[in-house]
Amino acid sequence: MGLNRWCRRLLFLCTVIWLFSAGVAAGVQNTPSDRHPGGEIFLYFVDPDAGYLAGEPRNIDFSDEQKDPGEFYARIVEELISGPKTRLEAPLSAQTVLRAVYAGNVGVAYVDLSAEAADLHAKGVRSELLSVYSIVNTLILNSNGIQAVQILIEGSPVQTLAGHVDIRLPLNAQMLLVR
Repeated sequence: MGLNRWCRRLLFLCTVIWLFSAGVAAGVQNTPSDRHPGGEIFLYFVDPDAGYLAGEPRNIDFSDEQKDPGEFYARIVEELISGPKTRLEAPLSAQTVLRAVYAGNVGVAYVDLSAEAADLHAKGVRSELLSVYSIVNTLILNSNGIQAVQILIEGSPVQTLAGHVDIRLPLNAQMLLVR
């Protein structure tokens, strides 16, 4: 009796793991248009009053003819750099240039920014934390395929953006910073 119960639990666990991994693999195959057919996304900017990130809706056209997720992700980051249309604050200097966004095969997006992203960044731990996770959260929460984001400066991984937050490895979304 005990062995039979153990076998059923093991079979159940294996089925759950298989279903989860199949769902993750299927999610990586989806394009941004599958998730946002109407074109509305949320960009996460800095709320100066609360000291957290706040979402601002934007409409980004992603037509059926334009199926390259990298182009869609680049448009999202460019909108983020251009700044908010409300009282919220931009996470990066307006002089920052997006060099490229690469969508990796394993759910990692690589965001390559110009040196101005680091050189002109406001000082302080909280400011840097919000800037980093503004990029990370915006990309992850607006796609099916991205699970982590690696920030590069001038094509290379760097230790930090402004001396505080370790960005040497890909980062997952941090929802505790969103209000």
